[in-house]
Amino acid sequence: MKCAFYRCSGLEDATIDNNGAIGYGAFYGCSMMRTATLGKLISSLGYEAFSNCENLQEIIVHDSVQSIGEYCFRYCTSLKNAIIGNGVKDIGEQAFEYCFSLENVFLGNNINAVKEWTFNQCKSLSQITLGRRIGIIHEHAFNECRALQRISIPKAITTIKDNVFVGCAKLSEVTIEDRDTKLTLGHNGSKPLFSDCPLDSVYIGGNISYDTSKGYGYSPFYRNTSLRTIVITGKEDEICDNEFYGCTGLKNVTIGDGVKKIGNWAFSGCSNLDYFAFGKNVESIGEEAFSDCVNVTQIISSATTPPTCGTQALDDINKWSCTLKVPMESLTAYQQADQWKDFFFMEGVETSINSIKPNNGKSDAYNTDGRLIQRNADMKNLKKGLYIINGKKVLVK
Repeated sequence: MKCAFYRCSGLEDATIDNNGAIGYGAFYGCSMMRTATLGKLISSLGYEAFSNCENLQEIIVHDSVQSIGEYCFRYCTSLKNAIIGNGVKDIGEQAFEYCFSLENVFLGNNINAVKEWTFNQCKSLSQITLGRRIGIIHEHAFNECRALQRISIPKAITTIKDNVFVGCAKLSEVTIEDRDTKLTLGHNGSKPLFSDCPLDSVYIGGNISYDTSKGYGYSPFYRNTSLRTIVITGKEDEICDNEFYGCTGLKNVTIGDGVKKIGNWAFSGCSNLDYFAFGKNVESIGEEAFSDCVNVTQIISSATTPPTCGTQALDDINKWSCTLKVPMESLTAYQQADQWKDFFFMEGVETSINSIKPNNGKSDAYNTDGRLIQRNADMKNLKKGLYIINGKKVLVK
């Protein structure tokens, strides 16, 4: 029923169990409501159904519910936890807007999208689990989610629109889960998509695309100076132009066997880049791809044919101090190839990239969903299981 208990300021607890919907504004402004128990026969939550319930602390939406209306929990300023069942297919715009205390959100596996401004100003949101069938994240979905530290993008998501992470001032870990579909990433006006985020580690499990022009911030990661570690699996086949341009804090990069091309200026300006490893199928490295990368100490190539290098692709790497490791059978070819032949320290190795480690003998370990498990992991101390290390799947027994 529409506005059934509208502004019933003395209502503290409600148990709703019927074979229908909670209508428009049904509990709007019930400022003292602390709990709302939804029965298993509820089919939908209407527009502004619980909006301005300032003392509501937790909401559990059962699988019977198929839709949550716009502004449904808007200004529920004490709400801390929201669990959305697998029956929900649609959550309206701004459904959790201004839920300042919201910390944990679990979205069920049948939701098709995260709509505009859904979690706008959820300043305490630190953990969110995105459903496995979400296909798109719309504009400003996580605007000013200042406590959000990590996000994992499921493989079904094909589009992240503009301005999604504006004001996410603690977002440091981004995982793009392994995928066969391309992920299209937006921007923040003329700034990169993650320009407000102090990224530390990025895991890319498939192809990404973005507008490469200056007016759209070049790349989502362009000049993200806090970014330290990148793992790109074999699911991606190209590192685009300017993809990590100006990431001055970047230290370690590992690229899987699927990558065939490293674009122009891809790592240009990564002045602290120390360790770079790429897989066996890299065919070309673009113009000035590593310009200003003056601190590289180790490059590991698994490509048996030396990749073709564009103009000044490797020129700024100090070839008198950097060690280049290549397949043993290809050592002569690298010693004769343009730009590669200039490396003073060149070693042929019998092993694959799978077992080559950075100079310190350690690498970051990820689980198979792309979640960072341990930085600088010692293989001896990892629990039994399957990990992603140096862009490869490694079984620890």
